[in-house]
Amino acid sequence: MLFNSIAFFVFLPIVLILYWLLRKNLLLQNLLLLVSSYFFYGWWDWRFCFLLFASSTFGFFAGILIAKTKEIFHKKLLLFASIALLLSSIGYFKYYNFVIDSINNLGIAKLEIKNIILPLAISFFTFHIISYLVDMYRNSYTVAKDYIPFIMHISFFPQLVAGPIERVGHLLPQFRTEKKFNTQLLVDGGRQMLWGFFKKLAIADTLSQEVNYIFSNHEALSGSTIAVGVIMFSIQIYCDFSGYTDIALGVARMMGIELLRNFKYPYFSENISDFWQRWHLSLSTWFRDYLYISLGGNRVSIPVMYINVIIVFLVSGLWHGANWTFVVWGGLHGLYWLIENFSRRNFKNGIVKFYFESRYLSPFRILITFGLVSLAWLFFRAKTFTQAWEMLKSIFSNSLFTNPEISQTGLKGLGLAAGMIIIEWIQRKKEHGLQIQGVNYAIRWFAYAIIFMLIFAADNLNKQSEFIYFQF
Repeated sequence: MLFNSIAFFVFLPIVLILYWLLRKNLLLQNLLLLVSSYFFYGWWDWRFCFLLFASSTFGFFAGILIAKTKEIFHKKLLLFASIALLLSSIGYFKYYNFVIDSINNLGIAKLEIKNIILPLAISFFTFHIISYLVDMYRNSYTVAKDYIPFIMHISFFPQLVAGPIERVGHLLPQFRTEKKFNTQLLVDGGRQMLWGFFKKLAIADTLSQEVNYIFSNHEALSGSTIAVGVIMFSIQIYCDFSGYTDIALGVARMMGIELLRNFKYPYFSENISDFWQRWHLSLSTWFRDYLYISLGGNRVSIPVMYINVIIVFLVSGLWHGANWTFVVWGGLHGLYWLIENFSRRNFKNGIVKFYFESRYLSPFRILITFGLVSLAWLFFRAKTFTQAWEMLKSIFSNSLFTNPEISQTGLKGLGLAAGMIIIEWIQRKKEHGLQIQGVNYAIRWFAYAIIFMLIFAADNLNKQSEFIYFQF
C-alpha cells in the first residue's frame, strides 16, 4: 500500500482509532498492529507475506537457539549460518539474475534468466533481523522471548517498506509498554507527515517528469540540460526518500512510537564524511556497526582501513540494486571519502587545511559536496554504463555552456525545491521543516494551508507513483 494512495488514507484512520481504543490491552494492541502491518504489506502481493513471516519467525527462534548455546565456537557457527540463510533469500530474489547475466556477458556460459519477482522491502527487513542476531551475539541486547511483539516490530508498517532500518533495542521495547493517548502526538505526527507529502507529491513527483524525459532522451539534449537534469534527480531522490521517512516517522509518532531519524539535511553537508552522517543514517550506521567494525574498524592499519571502507561503500552500492551502476555509485563515494581522509591526514597545513576549516569557505564546500554527490547520482539513476558515459561526455562538452532546455513542469519543480531548501535551511537545527511549535497559531495554520495548496496544485495525487527506495 502506498502512503500516497486513497487506500492508505482510509486504512490509517481506522488503525489509529482501533489502536488507541485498545491502549489498555497491550497484547491486543500489538496483534492489531501485526494484522494491520501484514495487510499493508500484502496489499501489493499477498505472497510476499509468507517470506516476511518466515524470516521474522526464523530470526526469533534462531535468536533463542544462539542465546542457549554456551560454547563460543558453536555460538559463532550458528550466527554465521543464520546470517547466511537470511542473506540467501536476498541473494536468490535480488541477485540471481544479476549473477547469471554477468556470467553470460563474460561468455563463461549461457545460462537461463528466471522470471523472479523481487519481494518488497526484502533488504530492509532482512538487515533488521541480522542486526538483532549480531547485537544479541555481542551481548548488546538480550534474547527476545515474546514472539508477537518481536515479529510485529519487524513488520511494523510505517518503517517496513523503506526504513529506517530499525534496531531491536530501540524499537522492540516501545511495544512492551502501554501508551498514553495525547492529542499532541497526532498533531506532531500529522505535521511531519504533511512535510513528507509536500516533498514527495509537490517536488519529487513533479521533478520526476522532467528527469525521466532527460534521462530517456539524453542523446538529443545539450550538456547544460543534462546537468540540470542530474541536479533535478539529486533533489528528486532526496525529496522522495526523506519524504517517505517523514511520513513514516509521523505515522509512528501518532501511535506514540519513535523511529530512528534517517536524514539530517544531507545537502547542507560540507564534505563526504559529513554527507554520510546525514544521509540514510540507519543504513550507513548499519554498515558501520555490522560490516566495517567486523572487518576491523579503526583497529587496523591505515591501508587496511582504507580497503575496508572501500569494501563497505561497494557493498552499500550493491545493496541498492542488482546493477553494476550501483556498484560504481558506491565506489565513487568510497573514492571521495578516501581522498578526503587522506588529504586531512597528510596535508595538515596550507591550502588543504584552509579549504576544510575556513568558515568563509563553508558555502563553497557545500556546493562542491553537492556537485560530487550529484555526479555519483548520475550512475545511480542511469540504467547502463553506456548511458551514464554518454551523459557525462555531454556534460563535460562545450554544450554545457548553452542555455538548458527545461519545461514549465521542470521549472515549477525547481521553484518548489528552492522554497523547500530555504525552509530547511531555516529549520536545519530541527528535525523537519514544519517543526514550528511556539510560532503564532494563525501563522502556523497559514503555513499548513499553503503547503496543502501547493500539494494539490502540483496535481500529482492521482498518479500514486511509488517511492524510489521501494525497489531496494
